[in-house]
Amino acid sequence: MKKIYSLFVISAILVSCGKNKETSVESIISYGNLTELTAKKKEITSKLEEINKDLEAINTAISEKDTVKKLPLITTFVAKDTVFNHYLELQGNVTTKQNILVYPEMPGILKRVLVKEGQKVYKGQLLATIDDGGLANQVAQLEATTQLAKTTYERQKRLWEQKIGSEIQFLQTKTNYQAQTSSLKQLKSQLAKASIRAPFSEL
Repeated sequence: MKKIYSLFVISAILVSCGKNKETSVESIISYGNLTELTAKKKEITSKLEEINKDLEAINTAISEKDTVKKLPLITTFVAKDTVFNHYLELQGNVTTKQNILVYPEMPGILKRVLVKEGQKVYKGQLLATIDDGGLANQVAQLEATTQLAKTTYERQKRLWEQKIGSEIQFLQTKTNYQAQTSSLKQLKSQLAKASIRAPFSEL
C-alpha cells in the first residue's frame, strides 16, 4: 500500500512539473520575464519551421499523387508589330467655305486645262484656255500698227515743238495714235476672256 501511495505521489509531481514546462503564452506574456519570453519565442519559431517543412513535404506529395490537376487556363502569344486598319463610317453634310462655278466669258472650244482636280490655286492663276478664233493674231497685228503710230506721233510732236510742219499733221498723228491705243486695249480685253482664271485663292 505504501508503494502504491508513493508511486501516486511521484506521478502527481511529474505531471505537475510537465504542466509547468508547458506554460501558456498568455501566462508568460502576463507574468514572465524577458528571458522566458525570448525562450518561448524560440520554441514557437522552431515548431513553426518544422510545421512549414511538413506542409511543404505534404504539398509536394499531393502534387505528385494528384492525377486530376487543376491547371490554370493561360494562353501566351508573341506580339508582333503590324498595321492595324480601323474604319469608321459616318453620314454628314460637307459645306465649303467658298464654292463657285467658273464659266468662260466668251464661247469657244476648250483648248487646255492647266490644273488638276484637288490642286491648290491662287487668285488670278490661269486655269484653262479657250480657242480665241484668231483673236491673238489680231492683237499682234494691232500692236505693230500701234507701235508705228506711236513713233510717228512722237516724231511729229518733236517737229511741231520746233515749229516745223503744220498743226493739222501733228493733230492727225496724235489722234491716230490714241485711236490705235484704244483699239488695242479693247482687243486685249476681249482676248483675256478666252482665259479662265481663278477668282480667289484657295483657303
